[in-house]
Amino acid sequence: MYSRAHYAEYLAEVREQVCEHCPQRVPGQPPFRPQCRRCGVELQLPQLVMSICEAGDELSEFDPSPDRQKVCAQCVCLGRGDCPCPAGLVPALLVKAVKAVEERRSQRNLVRRWAARLPHRRPAPTARLIEAYEVATGTCVGCD
Repeated sequence: MYSRAHYAEYLAEVREQVCEHCPQRVPGQPPFRPQCRRCGVELQLPQLVMSICEAGDELSEFDPSPDRQKVCAQCVCLGRGDCPCPAGLVPALLVKAVKAVEERRSQRNLVRRWAARLPHRRPAPTARLIEAYEVATGTCVGCD
């Protein structure tokens, strides 16, 4: 299981993409109201992220109605009637948010691997340059 910090990026993306369209949100009111503190998506976020990641290509961010059994596969509330989660109502947005974070992370890792392969420049030999300048001072005509 990952730490809370690992899921912070997922939570930010979910809040940006999903909460605006949440069916439990009061129209005309901003998201993240007091009732959002008991939001099933936020409470079950690690399980939802793991389910979506494990489903891999079976869940597409472009699918308008992904299979809830795959989105909520590891959720403890799946199959129960007391699910506090709007993930069942907005699974496409949830899949899109998780896939966006996964894509960003893979791009970041690709750039890091690429940057690690670049040759590191050695610092210029400043002391030797100054010494060569001092030795040559006065020996060249028109340059001093």
